[in-house]
This record gives sequence, C-alpha cells and structure tokens, in this order.
Amino acid sequence: MKRRRRPGEATSLVSCGNEIGMAPSDNRISFVVRFVTECVEDLRFAHATELARAGLYAAAKALLLPANQTLTEARDLDLLARIEANQHHYAEAQRIWLAAATVSSEPNNYRLLASEAANAGQARFLRKQVVLALTISFVLSGLILSALEISSRPAHAKAHIPSVAPSKVAPQAIPGSSRP
Repeated sequence: MKRRRRPGEATSLVSCGNEIGMAPSDNRISFVVRFVTECVEDLRFAHATELARAGLYAAAKALLLPANQTLTEARDLDLLARIEANQHHYAEAQRIWLAAATVSSEPNNYRLLASEAANAGQARFLRKQVVLALTISFVLSGLILSALEISSRPAHAKAHIPSVAPSKVAPQAIPGSSRP
C-alpha cells in the first residue's frame, strides 16, 4: 500500500516521480531543471528589486525585461510599475498595474494601485498648474505695483534724461599739426 504524503511533508525526487507515473530518472531531471529555473528567476527578481531600491531604475528595468521578452508574472509587472511610478511616469505605471491585474490571482490589489497611479498623475499635473498660476500672479503683481509706484510720483520727481547740447568749444590746435 502506498503511503500518502501529509501536507507540509517534504517530497523526495524519487517519490515525486513515482506519484505522477514518470520514471524516477526522468522526473529527477525535470524537477531539477524546474527548481534551478525557479531559483534563477527568484535571484533575477531579487537583484532587480535591489537595483530599483538603489535608484538604478534603468538597470533594474533591463534585468526585468531582457531582449524583447514580455513579462507574464504579476510580481515582475508590479516591480516594473513601481519603477515607473518612482520616475513619475504614472500613466505607464497605471497601464502596467492593469496588466498585472489580468494575470494575478488577486487583481483587486493591482487595480487599486492603478487607480492610485492615475490619481497621482492628476495631482502632479494640478500641482504644476498651481505653481505656474502662482508664479504668473506674483510676476503680474510685481509689475502692477511697479507701475502704480511710478505713476504716483509727482511730475517733477520722475526721472528724465537731460538733453545734451552740442558744445561750442573752439577747436584747438593739435600740437604737431599744421591746422590751427
């Protein structure tokens, strides 16, 4: 009688192959390949995360998106969206989080993040508009105050440039010249 594995109990390579009807040697190879592939993917993701935390966004994106490869895992899409959001590319972050929502088992988290990215993008745009409006109002206020100050001065106090009359000095003889 075959002993059933308890939840949480480790599975050996040999027993794993016997459970799914594969020869133990074939199963060991495929198990090792899957295990190594998952480890490499986990290391790649961890390294990209550390690069992003260090502010090296281009390097993190290059590690996440190797040559013409599309991301299919929600965690990779999430990290890429966070990188975009940290660079204030909120529309792109929103698009990526919505893509993560389509491949995730918990799409509501990514939809919420996409909504937050949209709100952050709008807020940033509004902040820029407010700063621009305040700058323009301060400049115009300064110009108006300057104009009022100049116009309120008495006529005799206003600055004017004195006219310069041509001098009526007689030409003098230049030493060493024949002209008087």
